[in-house]
Amino acid sequence: VADYFAHRWSDPTYLAGLALVEAHCPAPSTAFELACGIGHHLRALAGRGAAVTGVDVVFAKLWVARHWVVPGATLICLDAAGEWPLPTGGFELVACHDAFYFLEPKAAILARLRSLLSTDGVLAIGHVHNREATNFSAGSGMCAAELSPMFPDGLFYDDDELTRALAEGRAPVASAPTALSGVEAFAIAAGPALRPAQAVLGGLALPPAGAVLSRNPLYDDAGRLAWPSPRYHREYGPRATYPPQTAAPLTAIHDAAHRAQARRRELVHLPERW
Repeated sequence: VADYFAHRWSDPTYLAGLALVEAHCPAPSTAFELACGIGHHLRALAGRGAAVTGVDVVFAKLWVARHWVVPGATLICLDAAGEWPLPTGGFELVACHDAFYFLEPKAAILARLRSLLSTDGVLAIGHVHNREATNFSAGSGMCAAELSPMFPDGLFYDDDELTRALAEGRAPVASAPTALSGVEAFAIAAGPALRPAQAVLGGLALPPAGAVLSRNPLYDDAGRLAWPSPRYHREYGPRATYPPQTAAPLTAIHDAAHRAQARRRELVHLPERW
């Protein structure tokens, strides 16, 4: 878990979540995330001007979010199966990344997520591990076909397709739920304001212009990838957008000269105290 949190800034699964949101809700003014962890996605949204609210059942994760990652967020510690002290209809984006497959009761939780959406809102369910394929999930995997009745308004995506769309700066292509039986993970966009996917050019999926960038901490002093563990390499290596070797500087400012390295995540925008 430590490796997951420390290096999530460049994980292909994290990039897939950014791509899902940018493709369908590129500039929300208000955003809510269930199971927000230490706030990676919240920080990206806050950096683009959104007022963000995050919920997680683990107080320690919220403490890290408050002190290290996204200090301006509204953070609430609660069990998703219990009561939610939140007003309905208040968010343009409602998201749950890499967690929906853990949560029960799913129908009730999904209904609560939908109730938080404004009339111009989008629901993003990112990185759902697929029970029909080999994957690295410690939770209860699901398949897209069984989830499709819960999302009659949904667009379904192969997670890898979302990552590729970000890396290539294009719109992701949705798939029929029945066509996703062989993918490791999938994602869903739904909600009253859902529109066809737009190109992932960098409104959310890249750091803001002028942001301070650092060389990806996965690179050693010589610019070679140094995986933190064999398991991390197995899970993320095959889909990594960053190359085995980099000439990226140790620090840079996000401008046109460094945009390609930022898109590949050779350069990353880390929290100030990271």
